[in-house]
Amino acid sequence: PELLVDTGHAAAASVRSVGSEPATLASAGDVPAGTTDGREEPGRALAERARRERRTIYRDVAAGPVAPGRAGSGSVVAAPVERDGEIVAVLEARRAGRFSRGDREAVEAVARLAEEALVRLGALEGIEARSRVADGLARTGERLLLAQDEATAAEVALRFAFDAVDATAGAVLELRGSRLAPLAVAGHASERTRAAVEEGLRFGDGAMREAWRERRAAFVDDVGR
Repeated sequence: PELLVDTGHAAAASVRSVGSEPATLASAGDVPAGTTDGREEPGRALAERARRERRTIYRDVAAGPVAPGRAGSGSVVAAPVERDGEIVAVLEARRAGRFSRGDREAVEAVARLAEEALVRLGALEGIEARSRVADGLARTGERLLLAQDEATAAEVALRFAFDAVDATAGAVLELRGSRLAPLAVAGHASERTRAAVEEGLRFGDGAMREAWRERRAAFVDDVGR
């Protein structure tokens, strides 16, 4: 927003998040007197339209009716900001008069710059996350080498998994006959779940059997469904 205002391409600009609870993330400048979309709270309708149609929306100074009591209708440009294929925000610019073609192109260019910044931030977050995982793996490897028995090794591995994915409950299970018996249990599972794990889980046709058979991780979004 500051870039558009400082370069004179807009009198005011803001970035709005989209979703069930939209909010203004950043803003600059002052909305010119009488600048409104003539129907709703300034910018809200256009921001939603830009998100829904996934394109830049331009409302001209002379377009649409002016609500009673309003001083006039200003110009607004609303450009969607995308990250990983999803519209996450809308960049909105306003002025009392018309936007030139160059002004509108500047708004779209800043929206694209915001997308590039989000990509870079995402890449940095990914690098930092991978670095944390790598450090955790190194420390876990050292502790596993020092483990005196399977139960201790299971507890070390389980602790690493908890820290890596912010888990609330978990267990390391060993196949004994037709049941999975626990080597290590941690977290805040219900008494019923903990008792069932301690007793040993039946090795049926669910996610654990799939993980065992396929030798890869199996994911279940909601185990209660």
